[in-house]
Order: sequence, then structure tokens, then C-alpha cells
Amino acid sequence: MLTFREMTMEDLEEVLRIEEENFSTPWTANSFFSFFIRNDTYFACAFEGEELAGYAGLMLIAPEAELVNIAVKKSCQNKGIGRALLDHVLAEAADRGITDMFLEVRISNTTARRLYDKAGFTFLAIRKDYYEDPIEDALLMKREIRP
Repeated sequence: MLTFREMTMEDLEEVLRIEEENFSTPWTANSFFSFFIRNDTYFACAFEGEELAGYAGLMLIAPEAELVNIAVKKSCQNKGIGRALLDHVLAEAADRGITDMFLEVRISNTTARRLYDKAGFTFLAIRKDYYEDPIEDALLMKREIRP
């Protein structure tokens, strides 16, 4: 059974492992700390039983939000956890009065792009050379959120 709760500092060690196995330029502990001390963010963890299976983070600038990060542990992928986690943070954003969600995604990340397309995100623009290691363009995407 999949459950969700707000991320805590105790989750950080496992979150960093998931970050490293998913991204060529993973966030550091300091990257996460910089979000934890802010009042305008929300980070959620998804648990499959007792196992931390994934996480997602939002920056909330009402009435808008940005999905700043989402990842699922490699051993837990292809089980619908990413979609469930995305749906969870979309619902949390709606509860906080957010009406528009934005995100950037690597052009080559077809798995994530398919997830965002299915979740109702639409293409807005290309951000040239947005990503490093390797340098790559990002798609800027948006989804309206209705309560």
C-alpha cells in the first residue's frame, strides 16, 4: 500500500540515494536544506509499506507552483508510484490555493515527459541549455489545477 507524508530531515539520507541513482547532477544535502528552511515549499515522500519509494517537491508562489523535483527509487519504478506522487502533490497544491503548476523536464527524458503529458501538462516553451552534464534544453510545461 502506498502512503504519503511530508518529508522530514530523517528521510534525507534515503532521498539522497534516490537522487543519485536518478540524476546526472543530483541535488546535495545542502540543496535540500535550502528548501527545508523556506516557508514556500512542500516536499512529500511516498512509502511502499515501510520503504521510502520516492519523493517530490514544490515551490509555492501562490497562485502558482513549480514542481522542482520528483524521483522514484529505481527498484520501485514502473509501479505507478511516480504518477501517484505527482497526483498527491497536485492535490496538495490545490488545497493550498494553487491554480497553475509549472515544471521543466529534459527533452530527452521521455519517461517523465510521458508522465507529465498523461497528467495534463502542456508544452509552453523551450529553455535553451537549461540542464548540465550533459548540457541539454528543457521543456517548460504547465498544468491548470482546479479544486
